[in-house]
Amino acid sequence: MTITERIKSDYPGYNKTRRRLAGFILDHADRCSLLSLKEIAQLSGVTQVTVLSFCRDMGYRNYAAFRQELQSELISRVDLHERLRLVRETCATDEELCAEFMKFARQMFDVTCANNCYERVTLFARKIACAKRVFVTGHSVTEAPARAMASRLICQGIDARFLDNQNKGEVHCLLTALPPEECLLVAYGITPVGASTLSIARFCAQLNMEIVCVTDAAPSPLNELASVSLACNVRLMNLFNSMFTVFLMNDAIALSLFLELDARQGGAVRDDAELRARFADYDTLSLG
Repeated sequence: MTITERIKSDYPGYNKTRRRLAGFILDHADRCSLLSLKEIAQLSGVTQVTVLSFCRDMGYRNYAAFRQELQSELISRVDLHERLRLVRETCATDEELCAEFMKFARQMFDVTCANNCYERVTLFARKIACAKRVFVTGHSVTEAPARAMASRLICQGIDARFLDNQNKGEVHCLLTALPPEECLLVAYGITPVGASTLSIARFCAQLNMEIVCVTDAAPSPLNELASVSLACNVRLMNLFNSMFTVFLMNDAIALSLFLELDARQGGAVRDDAELRARFADYDTLSLG
């Protein structure tokens, strides 16, 4: 049930004030997904306290989480061009729109870097280096970065296979060809995670195969299955899912993996300070 469907279902039980707020949200759901707490309170004719109470009673910790759910519904329901028009209406000029785009892109980059420390990315890469065979999966919008990672791992000398679940029998044979403890699944998925990705991940979990994942910042069922998770901010201008931070994370993983493999082949462990200094510059490197 979507957030607007829940509001419609609960509407008969609301008091007069909450009905005013709920009615405004239902009539202007697309617009509300872009409004601030102050704006939605003023436009609906209720107090900010009422809005916050409404959000908490629906199970959201704050208004931002409630609004993000509205945005997720909008993304799944409204086509790209309509969402572009909606965002454009919030800006006075095209120049302002482009400036907003760049601001959000920088924020996505900053949040993604802040969410993933050096140690976690290094551990993720180490899991790959230790596996005899690595399986990579991702579907829908995450298929492109997942395929790119599989290709990159092969270029780095890793026995990597991309799983697309088109032929479930073939996928089953691949996943069971080697002892599961010798293999690793790298799963890509953003909310809502695709059924195919979840199916493969759950099957690997049943085999006791280790799983690592690259997801968005929202709570993900993949996180419950993975030993290491890397979270990317993929929400651009609140209404679009962008994979550029996921591709950026691929670069970070590839760099860390290169350093790990280089240290192993050299027969010596590099000084951790050197690794940390080189990792800090990953955003300026192109490993493609």
